[in-house]
Amino acid sequence: MMARRSLVVLMALVALVAQGQCEMEPRPSKAQKLYSKATSPKGKASLQERIAMLEEGLEIHPEDPEALLACAELQFKATRQNPGMWESMAGHLAALQEVCPGGMPEALYLRGAMAYVNDDVEGAITQFGAYLAAPEEATTPSRRSEVEALREELTFLRAYRAHAGLPAPEPIPELSWDEDEYLPVMSPDGTLMFFTRAGMQKDKGEYTSTRKERFTWARRSDERQPFDGGTPLGYPFNVRSNYGGAAISVDNKTLILAAHHPVPANPNNIDLFVTEYHIEERTDDGTPTYSWSELTPLCPGVNTDRGWEAQPSLSSDGSTLLFAGARAESTPDANGNPTMDLYMAQRMPTGCWGTPERLPAPVNSPSQDKAPFLHPDGRTLYFASNRKPSGGGFDLWMTRRDTSGVWSEPVNMGLPLNSSGDEHGLVVSTDGQTAVFSTRRRGTRGIDLCAFNLPESLQPDDVAIVKGEVGWPLPDGDFTVSIEYVQSKTVEQIEVSTEDGRFAHVVRTGDQEDVIMTIQGESTGYQSVVVHDKEAATSSAVTIDLTPDEDALVSGSFELEDVQFATKQSDLNSRCQVILRGLANHMLRNPDLRLDIAGHTDDVGDESENLALSIRRAEVVSEFLSACGVDEDRMTSQGFGESRPKTTNLDEAGRRVNRRTEFRWID
Repeated sequence: MMARRSLVVLMALVALVAQGQCEMEPRPSKAQKLYSKATSPKGKASLQERIAMLEEGLEIHPEDPEALLACAELQFKATRQNPGMWESMAGHLAALQEVCPGGMPEALYLRGAMAYVNDDVEGAITQFGAYLAAPEEATTPSRRSEVEALREELTFLRAYRAHAGLPAPEPIPELSWDEDEYLPVMSPDGTLMFFTRAGMQKDKGEYTSTRKERFTWARRSDERQPFDGGTPLGYPFNVRSNYGGAAISVDNKTLILAAHHPVPANPNNIDLFVTEYHIEERTDDGTPTYSWSELTPLCPGVNTDRGWEAQPSLSSDGSTLLFAGARAESTPDANGNPTMDLYMAQRMPTGCWGTPERLPAPVNSPSQDKAPFLHPDGRTLYFASNRKPSGGGFDLWMTRRDTSGVWSEPVNMGLPLNSSGDEHGLVVSTDGQTAVFSTRRRGTRGIDLCAFNLPESLQPDDVAIVKGEVGWPLPDGDFTVSIEYVQSKTVEQIEVSTEDGRFAHVVRTGDQEDVIMTIQGESTGYQSVVVHDKEAATSSAVTIDLTPDEDALVSGSFELEDVQFATKQSDLNSRCQVILRGLANHMLRNPDLRLDIAGHTDDVGDESENLALSIRRAEVVSEFLSACGVDEDRMTSQGFGESRPKTTNLDEAGRRVNRRTEFRWID
């Protein structure tokens, strides 16, 4: 009965071809007899016998579109038992294309099905797309429905394999040992890596080895160097068990981590704790000694006795905390049990955290969603999930937040980052180029920390970390340190640690704006430096020393180190223009300020020429500030040539110091 229905369908499909654009010469009688017998719904021949009849008829009449399609259809059915039929079926479809181009929609379906079964995603998308574009009356409803249902899977597979040809992730040799390493967190400046290392260990007083987790950190001098092998942290760490991930602040001084926190109602409770890297003491010469403070549980609104809170991530401005939690309000699974969801809490003016809220769908799902990492750009979120479709197990996903706070549809990060196994705990370097995550796959020695060079489509926005200090003890009186985006004149204040005078801040470097940093105060004077020139490449970690120049404070003058001129030249280079635009913005915000500009040279060359050059350089600076909107009446300019050296002219280092432009605020 089933064979009879299949033949009825086959005859209907062949009739559709006959209704198309195909023209066919009359069949010779023997070919017609074989065709009729093979396609007769009343025939008793087997599938293989019918195929043989059609092929025999095609030897007599090879350019027969109906027979070619009928044979391909029967071979398609036969592939379930005989995969060798694919090659013969492809041959018939190719011949059909030659004799009947554009008039065979069902052949498009067969080509799409053949591509799909043989894992040719692009071929399946192309052929199935053409099939759906064909007139509905020339196709079969059941097949159209089937192809429509396959669209989501094929679209996913296309994106999943988009980067399959890139070099595969590799274990980080310094960090990936025979033990398991997982849940990494990288400091924004790239110098620290915290992670959990687990393996069989026997502690003092124990008779047998047991599996233990050790919260570990690895260090390096800068992001260009390899990490050391990593060592377990001392007290107050590794006293509790079951460390479940951590987050580090932009200044490397605040650490939030998950650890075992038993309570009577839940002996296995996991909560989030905070610790601060603070100065424990100073030596006689003022050198500080740092240590981590006691672990303190986060606010009760974040931690719950009957829930599970772990795997935190902290925004670069310290105002937003994300974490994974399985709590009463989590998304229920098919059985009504709470899944792991991603939560977000905002820091309140009191310093405590507000009530966490679940991230909305489609970020959270009825599957298990965990291990969030909010990049320092503040809008790109990476996380792990076992949602479908996927490559298998837990995959790594990403989503972006727009300016209104709405998260985009999460994107599976695809091959070769993801695999058929589990990947989780991904963090991305501040420059957006390197991902580090945990996985067990071919080439690892267990669960290892692997590194992967991200393709551009998976990278976050361009940002950089600017860190530095204003000296210790802190300058007297009030002073401010700020970041300014020069073109938009947007100013952001930077918090300076009252404990050691250090600071760290994230700047956006992808907005096509120049960025400067400025310190100003009664006891600091005015200093301004370029931290990002939009016309030049910028490191992802910039170190700035804003310690006040005591000599300049005494004289009342100040220099801008980026206001430099080439030898014997008076043209302003791009960095010089950036810093002067920032100075102009400062004067426009403070209309009572007046400025004197003085040019100086070294003693190389003719004295009169040096005097003229210094005058011209001061005038060029004044003219540029005027072009930026500063009234000419608010500025004076003069040149002193080589007459006022700041230091010796006997070596190049001294001459470089003497080739300067000085500024002074005047009454």
